[in-house]
Amino acid sequence: MNSTKNYYNRNAREYADMSFEVDVTEHYNNFLKYIPENGKIIDIGCGSCRDVLAFMRKGYCVDALDQSEEFCRLALERYKIEVINESIEEWVKKNTHKYNGIWACASMHHLKKEDFVRFVECLDSNLVEQGVCYISLKNGIKTGEDKNGRYQQNYSKDNMIQILLMNEKLQIRMLNESDDKMGRNDFTWINVIVQKRGDM
Repeated sequence: MNSTKNYYNRNAREYADMSFEVDVTEHYNNFLKYIPENGKIIDIGCGSCRDVLAFMRKGYCVDALDQSEEFCRLALERYKIEVINESIEEWVKKNTHKYNGIWACASMHHLKKEDFVRFVECLDSNLVEQGVCYISLKNGIKTGEDKNGRYQQNYSKDNMIQILLMNEKLQIRMLNESDDKMGRNDFTWINVIVQKRGDM
């Protein structure tokens, strides 16, 4: 997905400034109620580090990952946060850590469907028992490259459920649909929280 990475590298500062102001408190609350005090979280596709900072301020231990070198540079420059500079696909292959929470806000729709399926298939191995993952995906877009060269994959709730149920070690704790917080009205977001079963 070099064209997607290239877009964010070219527009990192502008995009970071714009997205940093978006209020996703409701999604934080839905996610963090499953995370123990001082729990370990990774933000996959962290972008502006808005969510990384929010979790750190609440006392969580947070790792951050983004494939855009410019987002990584900005995070270090602005907040002294060292971001893992890898794609999600690379992380899935290499990660050996287990987290209480995986936060994937507005990042997974940039994966091709087969790569998202692979992420879900491996998800339980990246979570502690009872660990959770929050994912948001776009519904109502055209699959393929958008006018800016970013690859985007469209999903419906049914698509989402079908893929998540492929991993029998996960259970769906929340699934809803919400409007775009940045005022774009040509699509909606599907929000899901899955939890690793504790008895498997």
